[in-house]
Amino acid sequence: MDKQIINDFVDYTSTKQIARKYNLDLKYIRTLLINQLGKEKYLKIAHTIGAKTVSKKLKDPSYRKNYSEKMSNSVSKSIKQKMKNKNFKEKWLKKSNEASKKGLSKINFLLETNEEFRKNWVKNCSKGGNKTYKLKKGAFDINNLEARKEGSLRGLQNTCRNKIGPKNEKMYNHFEKSIANLILKSGYNYEYEIIFKDKNPNGFISCDFKLIGIKNEILIEVTCWDKFKEKAISLNKKFIILKKQLKNFEYIVVAPTKRFSERYSEFLNPEINCLSYYEFKNRLNMIAGVRFELTTSGL
Repeated sequence: MDKQIINDFVDYTSTKQIARKYNLDLKYIRTLLINQLGKEKYLKIAHTIGAKTVSKKLKDPSYRKNYSEKMSNSVSKSIKQKMKNKNFKEKWLKKSNEASKKGLSKINFLLETNEEFRKNWVKNCSKGGNKTYKLKKGAFDINNLEARKEGSLRGLQNTCRNKIGPKNEKMYNHFEKSIANLILKSGYNYEYEIIFKDKNPNGFISCDFKLIGIKNEILIEVTCWDKFKEKAISLNKKFIILKKQLKNFEYIVVAPTKRFSERYSEFLNPEINCLSYYEFKNRLNMIAGVRFELTTSGL
């Protein structure tokens, strides 16, 4: 009988089924199998049997849902407990950060090189987004939208603003500050960080500057990013939103150098006027009706 028990177990029959089949004590069967097969082989077969059993049960939607919630809670609880250890937390965050970067890099590579992957990605994103929108869940939940808008506005006011502008406002960088000073020295005034309502998840968009005292509205974006295409795509989207809300306005993007402005112009909507710092200075004087020549060397 011992040989039959071993054969049944090796053929992936669970110890409980074997105990019922031969009307034997479960503890006796486990002891027998460990003694005959060795603990390592016994555990390997037992784990395989367990996995097969769970896999079969997971076909039941109700069981699958409960199992998923149970496993999620168990893992979450375990990680939270381990995170109390400083060394574990540092290693975990470092490993997670590296994995995220590798995953993002892989996705970007596939989106650029694999047309089938890109189509499936866009299709699934669209499907998920439409479902979320119809159900008014996530970012489209009215409660979440208000909370997100409030948080985004707070972030807009506080994030990385370590420069003080000429009107004592907090600005992101020295280039924004220099543009603000230039506007004032040219005889104009400005509003900083103008907010426009929008239906995006944040509930708004913002522009860096708006000239005050000009008949036709002039909005100004200031950028020194060296990721030209990425920034240009963002500015193009913002421009389309503004066109739906405003009439007779000019949208100017100011870059630090001529080389930067030319690179941005490769990707920007032709209706967007992209200027270098010195070109913008000249533009301000032209608005005032004072034209003067500027050398283009070093632009």
